[in-house]
Amino acid sequence: MGDDPNLGFSSENSASSMDERDHGAADYDSTSASPPPSGISAAPESSSSVLQDQHRLMSEWNGSLVEYYGPSASYCGYCKSMDPTHDGGRRTYDMQAYRLTAEDYQAFLDRGWRRSGESCYCPINQTTCCPNYPISCQAIRFRLSRSQRKCIEHLNNYLYTGSTKTKSPIVYDDLSRDLFRSTSHIAGCVKRSFDEIKQSSKARDRRFVKACERKSKINQIPLDEAIEMVRNKWSKARPPDLRLEDYLYPRKMDSGEDIAGRKHNLEINMFHVDSEESKALREDEHRIMVKYQKVVHNENRREWSMSRYCDFLVKTPIITAPLSNYDYIEDLNHQLTDRSLSVRVHSDQEPFVLLRPPQLPTAFGTYHCSYHLDRKLIAVGVLDVLPKCITTVYFFYDPEYSFLNLGVYSALTEISMVRQMYHRFKPDSKMSRNILDNYHLGYYVHECKKMHYKTRYRPSYLLCCKTYEYVPTEECLLKLKDRKYSDFKDVEQSVSENPDREAIEFQKLLEVSIEWPLDIQHTTTASHAKLLNYILWLETEMGTEYVELFVNGYLATFAHLIGPELIAKICLKLNVVHRTLMRRRERLNQQINRKHKSSSRGGPTNDGGALSG
Repeated sequence: MGDDPNLGFSSENSASSMDERDHGAADYDSTSASPPPSGISAAPESSSSVLQDQHRLMSEWNGSLVEYYGPSASYCGYCKSMDPTHDGGRRTYDMQAYRLTAEDYQAFLDRGWRRSGESCYCPINQTTCCPNYPISCQAIRFRLSRSQRKCIEHLNNYLYTGSTKTKSPIVYDDLSRDLFRSTSHIAGCVKRSFDEIKQSSKARDRRFVKACERKSKINQIPLDEAIEMVRNKWSKARPPDLRLEDYLYPRKMDSGEDIAGRKHNLEINMFHVDSEESKALREDEHRIMVKYQKVVHNENRREWSMSRYCDFLVKTPIITAPLSNYDYIEDLNHQLTDRSLSVRVHSDQEPFVLLRPPQLPTAFGTYHCSYHLDRKLIAVGVLDVLPKCITTVYFFYDPEYSFLNLGVYSALTEISMVRQMYHRFKPDSKMSRNILDNYHLGYYVHECKKMHYKTRYRPSYLLCCKTYEYVPTEECLLKLKDRKYSDFKDVEQSVSENPDREAIEFQKLLEVSIEWPLDIQHTTTASHAKLLNYILWLETEMGTEYVELFVNGYLATFAHLIGPELIAKICLKLNVVHRTLMRRRERLNQQINRKHKSSSRGGPTNDGGALSG
């Protein structure tokens, strides 16, 4: 047992190895970090006086504070599988986040992690039943599809006429058509022959071919004549280059129509979770959440108490900080139109015929985006605003309004927020790595058809679990056609391009900040220290064997999971892994004592049986 490098438990038996949480320490991966020096015990002398000299007293830690638990197996909500031993069950690395800066959580996202309340997890895609791939949409290059446009139009029709099917007098193409007069966007453009268009797999091209063939058949005219007629008709149609914001927040109506004639009023607001406005909506949010889970997911309402709702969607480890803390400044010229991106930020003076855009957040953190229809709360989106993206945590709505397709509508609204913030807030330095231009939709699960809708927000990218690089979704889907798991990016090529990116030096790991385990805090003069201090304590009090178990079976895996840059910035809590090491030593001592008692009585020793426990 003393030679086992995984602290005595793994993902299969982690539930039985922890007192408070169903988590275990990670198995050692020899590629995850440089091994500790062979003479680690010969580092500074392991006497108590030297140990005290090594303590670096730190002021109260104000950065990110996390505790890594290791791998676990649980019930999978996608395929309803539970058995972790027969290619079933959900497998994740788990972590508790007590505090996270917005920049650090952004780095966790880019390594495949997500949060649920204060609990964070990263799927083990190589072994889990349903691999989860983080998916991101590049909002500033977002292309509105026909079905998404119709979703917005249906809701706008409902707001004005009271019916999704009755067309409203709203005018969407209020920009000069001269800007879009080029016919290069038309499927039947003269630059391509009909045969070329017919071979295309694009939906618009297929519709053009069907329209031409139908026109020729119904009117009994030659196909060439029908093609010309359809081309002329489509050239006069609404240009597809209209911006997302022109549909979401229309500003014009047909002449003779009055805005006062609308039937319903929709209001969208962004409130920080700690604001008084958000707290005032807590009861209504919880009521809708219970209703949503019961109707949509068939869950018992008793499972969703107010405390569980708050743990899931209200509590957040993300530290609220103004955008100015991350090199962002407000662009005073944000009201100007950037034609190259086909996006426009509306000014407060512009008239809106149906609804106004929600106010944009000026600080990073967690927000609730509320949708009120005629002053009645009907939907809530939980969002994290981060330096490089807005990421959706969860969205729920009143099932009575499912006919409005609020899930798609809310996603388009949130994409528009990213586009507007990209123009309104510019990085103070051109060298800044923080450019808020992406919209994260959570995980894409190829095995679950209900998740396929996430690929419709284009252009989108999936994160490669090996290289941590985003790859176009179209390329990834081709690799997932005949397999459940795939590395989207060639690992050897990525390493050759960035040879030092994932290199982790053991000496630098010793400088990682930690919070002393509760069991030994009373022996120190500060609650925070460096990892070296804890390793010296382990060596002094428990021996070199436990130092190797801690470094190889716990620290190396976590460092590999989050990368060298991130682990150097955060502070680690060690309560769980410390208790695990202590219990391991206690069990081993008990086994040795039983062995000695058995030997003294002249009974069988059975060394292997004693150590196998």
